[in-house]
Amino acid sequence: MPIDRIAASRMLHVTGLTAALGRDAQDAVRAAVTAARNAEVAISFSVEYVPELWPSVREAEEVLGELACESHLLFLRQDELDLVKPALTPEREVVVDRGAKGASVRADRMRYDVQGWQVPRGGHRGGGEAFAAGYISAALDGLIPQERLHRGALLSAAAVTSVSDWQGLPTRAEL
Repeated sequence: MPIDRIAASRMLHVTGLTAALGRDAQDAVRAAVTAARNAEVAISFSVEYVPELWPSVREAEEVLGELACESHLLFLRQDELDLVKPALTPEREVVVDRGAKGASVRADRMRYDVQGWQVPRGGHRGGGEAFAAGYISAALDGLIPQERLHRGALLSAAAVTSVSDWQGLPTRAEL
């Protein structure tokens, strides 16, 4: 997305995976986040820590923590909580993937949970990304946290049981 189009968006979503790809990628993510912040566009951030892509845990903590602190909506796995501790404030909406146990969100100083769906895996990845897409779309639709979690879990289950990451996802009409 061209940087000047960010101001016309309702939300910018960035990931730690992109930031892990090197200095140029980090600079691009930071520029997008700065543009969103300056335009008062909500920022969503998925930590997506992959240790092999970072020179050190310390550098990952620095960059991921910075991006997490800039976000309004934060997605992470339970094992990533320590990487972004400074961002775990009561004001920030934090969605935690708890694996087979489901997912939780802390929003408006309350915690909401959804159980994981017991579905056969289709051999494809993409459940986390589909979850975030479902959650974000529900947030943009004005749904409450429990409904956001439900839509995220539904899309995640659809992604991991289909022939590809996206082909089995429901259409808006099917939601």
